[in-house]
Amino acid sequence: EELGIENDILLEVGATLKIKYYLSTPKTPPYLKGQGPVVPLEKLRGVLPNETMQKVLVGKYSYCNLAPDMWSKLRNRGVAKCVVVWGRPRNTTGRRPVIVADLKTDVFNQLLMGGDEFRRSLLEMERVLRQETGDDSVSLFNELERNR
Repeated sequence: EELGIENDILLEVGATLKIKYYLSTPKTPPYLKGQGPVVPLEKLRGVLPNETMQKVLVGKYSYCNLAPDMWSKLRNRGVAKCVVVWGRPRNTTGRRPVIVADLKTDVFNQLLMGGDEFRRSLLEMERVLRQETGDDSVSLFNELERNR
């Protein structure tokens, strides 16, 4: 199963996020202040180029909107595979298109991720952030459920 046309969109989004990531100190994906930890990707209008945003279908993708210090906590704890952008699951397989950032190597990849692996990745990120902040209300998975 291939990403198809979504691959082009995810390549563009991933390339822009990677540029923003490398231009940040410390290296982190863009952060939208005043927004929740999971937001529709279209909220990145103004961060991503207009040509890219025109291809992003409203409501189709979500973005992991963590503050820079949260990304640093994930990196410091050695969480390698962090889901940054994801689409809705495909109805036949349950796999979903995602952009994953490897915080150890600073590589961004787009791929299809199975539902269980996706859930584990988000829950691992959430677990580490709760431990690092001492705040049990940190939620990525619940925010995902609210933003479906």
